Amino acid sequence: MQAPKTARVLVVTDQAIATPGLLQVLRERAARAPARFRVPVRGRVSIRHDPMAAVEEQLHDEPFDEIILAVSSRHLDRLAHRIEHLGLPVTTVRDAA
Repeated sequence: MQAPKTARVLVVTDQAIATPGLLQVLRERAARAPARFRVPVRGRVSIRHDPMAAVEEQLHDEPFDEIILAVSSRHLDRLAHRIEHLGLPVTTVRDAA
């Protein structure tokens, strides 16, 4: 029997410290099947002021199988909807500040 493939999971957040909800989602995902998590931590100044641009740039640089999205609630639904159009499974975290 072959070992399950390790999923590549992009974690997108606008928080400097992981929230309890994000930690829970990460624990649940890690328990479900093998996964590698990438949390891009790099400073960028974008004239577009659009978090979608950062997601698209990261997806261009590296392949991913899933996205976990933990951003402030006022942006969560709209950004999640836009990211879903990229064709990857998206998990949202509701407790981001």
